[in-house]
Amino acid sequence: MKSTRITFVLKDKTDGVEITPDTIGLAQFNEFNQQVADFLAGSERLKLDDVRISVGEGSYRLKATLPVVLLAALAPDLQALQRQDAPTDIKPRTLTQMPKSTLSPQVMNDFLDKKHKRFVECKAAMKVPTDVPVKVGLSFDVGADGRVANVQVVPKDGIRDGNLNTCIRSVVLEWAFPAQDESTTYRTILSL
Repeated sequence: MKSTRITFVLKDKTDGVEITPDTIGLAQFNEFNQQVADFLAGSERLKLDDVRISVGEGSYRLKATLPVVLLAALAPDLQALQRQDAPTDIKPRTLTQMPKSTLSPQVMNDFLDKKHKRFVECKAAMKVPTDVPVKVGLSFDVGADGRVANVQVVPKDGIRDGNLNTCIRSVVLEWAFPAQDESTTYRTILSL
């Protein structure tokens, strides 16, 4: 599985001595590590079983290696950190390396599989709910900055429903991804 590394650094001093892996106090160690774990879990409270951690040289530096699918789920939180008004409750003390990644079709398919439940909820919001399987085409662009644009939802089996289309568009427009080398268009068929 493809992975990406994010580095978090705690730059602080205790009694005039820079904090390093050798000088960090247990309380600061626990607080910082919890902040990193909370951030990596993201607003969706993802499981972190596949995240690998290493402690780097220098200040207390925590390096998290995580699957690209998890990174894609964190992208809205990563983008929020870039804003001046970023909420401090999601911000570990310092995120020093903003990762770039490539969203391959397989990574995107894995990501969409994790979001399937949200699309099923959109089906339940149809004007005339149905138990019949519904297929819709989904197309969207991911810009070089990771933002989603040009979301298109096209019925594939003749069932047209404005609520379904609006809901799916809203779900997709909430997403943001890590910065990319270039803009890319993704197309898929959703079976709901």
